[in-house]
Amino acid sequence: DFPVPTVPFLSMTSVYDDEADAETMGRAIFNIEGTENLSRGIVSTSDFGHHEADILGFNPLVPQFTAAWMKVLMEGTMEQDGVSFEEMIFGSGVSSICGGGDGDVDKDMCEIVDMR
Repeated sequence: DFPVPTVPFLSMTSVYDDEADAETMGRAIFNIEGTENLSRGIVSTSDFGHHEADILGFNPLVPQFTAAWMKVLMEGTMEQDGVSFEEMIFGSGVSSICGGGDGDVDKDMCEIVDMR
């Protein structure tokens, strides 16, 4: 069992993640009972494996979405210096997280829930 998150969270995984499988871990955490009123997201790409956030398999696209998530949901900043953090996370354009801005996403495993 996973502990119930109490802050907005973004679960980033990959179809090639052999350590934290997208369906059994990522989706399980995303859907855990008690998060219904919490902003949350799950994003699975087909470009990287488990280490997309570290030096073993770094995805250079991840940091901008992590920062955008925190800007919008923790700081309340929707836009700054011409960059729409809100569009990056909640939008559907090609540069949004589920629109392909994070790489080739699995459309069945890219979902953002906005409970602000």
